[in-house]
This record gives sequence, structure tokens and C-alpha cells, in this order.
Amino acid sequence: RAPRFVDAFDSALASTYESEGEDLTIAACGPMVPEAMRAAWILKEQDGVEARVLNLHTIKPLDAEALRRAARETGLLLTAEEHQVGALGGIVAAAVATGKTPAEPFAMTMTGVRDRFGESGEPWTLMRIFGLTAEHLVDEARALLRRAGRPATRHGEQAAGRRGTQSEPARSAPVGHPRVAHEPDPAEPLCAHLTWVGSDS
Repeated sequence: RAPRFVDAFDSALASTYESEGEDLTIAACGPMVPEAMRAAWILKEQDGVEARVLNLHTIKPLDAEALRRAARETGLLLTAEEHQVGALGGIVAAAVATGKTPAEPFAMTMTGVRDRFGESGEPWTLMRIFGLTAEHLVDEARALLRRAGRPATRHGEQAAGRRGTQSEPARSAPVGHPRVAHEPDPAEPLCAHLTWVGSDS
């Protein structure tokens, strides 16, 4: 096992990335990127679900092709933003919908602040209050998988069989701003093998 969850990640540019057959994509920006990475780690550890994390480091220009490709290859798209839901999610939905064909169906969920006023407090406390933590993203991802009829995924069937069909509540992954591991040690068994994909725009 890797001592830290970030050691399980490779990083790649979207233009050079080759699909690993992931079950869904989590597209995030800003401070939600490390939470998306933690969510991917939890999904892998607890459910055997493979998630592609797409870092949208700029919204304009937007890497629409990376989003369309992710939607086409995984079929499921979860957006994560740290403000009122729909700003990033709406832009992503439009980019994917305007570039797809009828033969490329996809399902999508947007996460963010749900139409409420802001509050004052410690950053991590507010993240929990507003449902912006990795654990919340995991719950949303599981709901999206169920909606798509994929509660037991092609990667997670064996893990689900060991636990039964009921998913475990999302336990916390390590907290912190992750450092992406570019070259994991191949001799060290990783807790998960995940890829963090950076948009080219």
C-alpha cells in the first residue's frame, strides 16, 4: 500500500491521455480538484469504481474536446464546483451536448452549493456544510452510477461480491492539498491506480 493516497495518481495531459476504461469522469476546477482526487480514491478503495479526474484549470478557454472525449469514453460525468451549482456544470453540459452525436449517450450530475446564502467559518467546516467534500462527491457519484444502472461496475463486481451489494458509507480519505505523483514506484503496491488528467486549454 502507498502511504498516501496521492501516490496512487499518475498525471497526464488530456491530449495525450489514453483511456483506461474508467466508470465515470469527475470534472473539477480550483479547490475542488483535490476533493475530486480524494473522491476517486474513496470510490476505488471502497467500491472498486474507476474514476477519471479531469482538472479544468481554465474555464475560458474551456477544453471542450477533453470533456467530450471523457463523456464519450466513460458515459458518466460529475462536475464539482465550489460555488452555486450550475456555473461550471452548465458550461460543461453545453460543451458536451453540442459536440456529441445521438449514438453517444451520457448521463451527468452537477455538484456545488445548492442555492443558499454563504456563511462565515473555517474553510474545511464550510466545505462540509455546503456539501463540497470528497465524501459528498462519492455519494453523488454512487447515485449517478445507480441512475445509469451500473451500481456494480465492471471494475467493482468482485469487490461488491465480497461486501454484498450494499455500498459502504463513504469513509474519509486523507485530507490535504495533493501532490500528483508523476512516477509511482512500480515495485510498491498502490492502494489504487488512478490518473489525474489536466486539460490542455
